[in-house]
Amino acid sequence: MAEATVARVQLAVDKFLTDIDKFSLRKLQANMHACALKCCQNEDASLEQVQRCVQDCSGPLSSAQSYVQTEMNSFQDRLQRGVLECQDKIRDKIGPNTSEDDVMVYRGEFEKCVDKCADTHINLLPLMFKRMKETLSSQNNKK
Repeated sequence: MAEATVARVQLAVDKFLTDIDKFSLRKLQANMHACALKCCQNEDASLEQVQRCVQDCSGPLSSAQSYVQTEMNSFQDRLQRGVLECQDKIRDKIGPNTSEDDVMVYRGEFEKCVDKCADTHINLLPLMFKRMKETLSSQNNKK
């Protein structure tokens, strides 16, 4: 992808990831640390019990981070498949006798296709992040 397109997608993703962090992950991180503090303050617990307690405290945050990473990987895979489809469309047009001028035209078509693909995926982000927030919120409410 062209640098400007990559930067545009990255900026949109970063904006939404910051929102997810502020909405859910930071709260889970604060809860994890508060929970771990309680574990460490239990003077009656053995070393193993404290370690197990602290490890259990990190479970909700780890699950949430794993979920977010899985969703982001899926988004990236979908975007990559779109770019590959653009490549295939152009590759089908190029033959052994394709002129340099035609190659330049096809390169422009490819870039337009990739830009359109990026726009489509950027437009999917609000719905994806809404779903992620709902999922994270329901997980937080179970705990």
